[in-house]
Amino acid sequence: MGLTPRGITIVDQDGNLQWSTPMLKSPVMALQLSEAGNLLLLDRFNASLWESFDYPTDTIVIGQRLPVGKFLSSPVSDVDLSTGDYQFTVTSRDAVLQWKGLRYWMLSMDTRAYVNSNSQVGYLAMNATGLYLFGGGGSVVVIQVILSRSDARIARLDSLGRFIVSNGSGTQWEQEFARPVDDCQIPFICGRIGLCTDIPGSKVCSCPPSFQGNRQKNIDCLPTDSSYSLPSACNSTSNGSRLNSSEVSYLRLEPGMDYFSNGFSTPVEYGVNLSTCQDLCTLECSCLGVFYQNSSGSCYLLKDQLGSIIMSTEDENDRLGYIKAVGGFSPKNTDDDDRTRNFPIIVVVLLPSSGFFLLIMLAVLVFVWWRRRPSSTVGVKLGRPNSSSSTEFDPISIPGLPVRFEYEELEVATDNFNTQIGAGGFGAVFKGTLSDQTLVAVKKINDLGLQGKKEFCTEIATIGNIHHVNLVKLRGFCAQGRQRLLVYEFMNRGSLDRTLFGNAPVLEWQERTQSQSNIEDESNGGGRTPSSSGPGPAYFPLFALEMHEQGRYLGLEDPRLEGRATSEDVEKLVRVALCCVHEEPYLRPSMANVVAMLEGGIALGKPRVESLNFLRFYGRRFTEASMIEEHNGGSEFMLYPQANASATTTTTSGSRASLSYISSQQVSGPR
Repeated sequence: MGLTPRGITIVDQDGNLQWSTPMLKSPVMALQLSEAGNLLLLDRFNASLWESFDYPTDTIVIGQRLPVGKFLSSPVSDVDLSTGDYQFTVTSRDAVLQWKGLRYWMLSMDTRAYVNSNSQVGYLAMNATGLYLFGGGGSVVVIQVILSRSDARIARLDSLGRFIVSNGSGTQWEQEFARPVDDCQIPFICGRIGLCTDIPGSKVCSCPPSFQGNRQKNIDCLPTDSSYSLPSACNSTSNGSRLNSSEVSYLRLEPGMDYFSNGFSTPVEYGVNLSTCQDLCTLECSCLGVFYQNSSGSCYLLKDQLGSIIMSTEDENDRLGYIKAVGGFSPKNTDDDDRTRNFPIIVVVLLPSSGFFLLIMLAVLVFVWWRRRPSSTVGVKLGRPNSSSSTEFDPISIPGLPVRFEYEELEVATDNFNTQIGAGGFGAVFKGTLSDQTLVAVKKINDLGLQGKKEFCTEIATIGNIHHVNLVKLRGFCAQGRQRLLVYEFMNRGSLDRTLFGNAPVLEWQERTQSQSNIEDESNGGGRTPSSSGPGPAYFPLFALEMHEQGRYLGLEDPRLEGRATSEDVEKLVRVALCCVHEEPYLRPSMANVVAMLEGGIALGKPRVESLNFLRFYGRRFTEASMIEEHNGGSEFMLYPQANASATTTTTSGSRASLSYISSQQVSGPR
């Protein structure tokens, strides 16, 4: 190594230049090594021209910052220090490990990481107490990992793609944080298509069924059937090219096998079948394989280069992998060709004329039915001559309207709106009795907004034609003058929320699950429940997540059930609910899949903790706001009042405006 006015140069034993500092703006006058280990080149005014901390390779130390956009690069091996394929990168939201641009670990999803803020990240740094992502110019800790106190600490990205933090203890370096925890999560740990199986304390590399090779000798896994070959990506150096669909086959991996990037990438398509997913890969020359999730119809494409396959231990994983191959015998294509060759000529001749004849017959039948059908459209005239609204609108006829009541008739039925049984955002609800002694609930709408009479009646016609076991039936309506009223059948047991959270008789578990399977809960996520770590309120979604992580599902059971629900019963609902509030909308199941999971039609989804960590941030906000509210005299709302309580505590409109109220939009993001 040599120091010249142009900077530092490093040459080999033959005098060949191996490395040098970049071109500097002025001559170098001095070299300085700081106490933190930062090597500086100074000009004649002692101003810094170049600092080693600004150009990290595979290691950072205490006092060194790794700003957003900067990264550590792994060496190829312990002896070849040229740049490898792994990177540790700081983004504006996180710190991530990547292989060829694909993520396989995130700091925020780690069990030892504590998310303090949703502020943008500025840089990563270490100190004597741990590893930190700072924002706000260093004034805000966004994410932190607390480690044992040490004044000597380094973080390094090794050649295998592991991010390792070690502290100095005398002359030894002790490893204290290494990620990923599971070596099988490292993308190329077993080579191309190598199968990584995790066993306690180590890993085993092999080839999947239908593939052969010797992973212990770094021989790549190839199809056992030599008539198949693996294509190269079109943007690789192997001159890959677009393939004819008839040349492509897909070799199926065994159930339970997964790929490292599936948990960090977005499917290219949702709700498609396997054939469509494979066709997408066939048409894209950079695609080398697919993973297809049966429960959601999600399609993942593996592009550019294949890494290792993971033998998953998760029973809920229903993704199936298929490796793209060229050649071999395709029974599907042969069958199609045979059917084409053997298709009868007479059918080709007769099919068009037969179809034309059937279309004519169908048109005649429809015309006859239309001429003879009874008139089923019942029009309702609005604005009668003796009504105060008759001058507002011309008579309007809308098909499908339910019974229309006069305002005076509903005044009599409700005893001049004397018995109020509820209230909502659009008005109050009153109990009434019609002339035929039928009990009804009459909603008197106060907020008319800009809605006209015709628009109101059109909506009523739509609602009146909807019939479902879990929806209260609309009996009729009133649209007279500026009065708007809805008449519903009377439910003598009251609303479901009063049964769940009030003093009504407790609903048994079977009744709750039946309701859960048929309605979509619109809870705003602002309830409190006793904290798992001590007295005081806690944010319920976070409490549910914590109980899920600990496997303590019965901690969420309504105490009024007195143990009549099993841990498996509660687990099913908790897992489905947590899947529904994933931060990324594409990870949330459809309502059809929610119902299927609750009814046992498909396997339960597995909540992704990395997509639920935002609940920890909201939980801390909720707790802080609750403390402020209690200090100011705010009332506390318990999710489950005790069965023997003499009175219940309920929320008021004022509590909804308090700091502790968090909306469903904040909980789960855009839908």
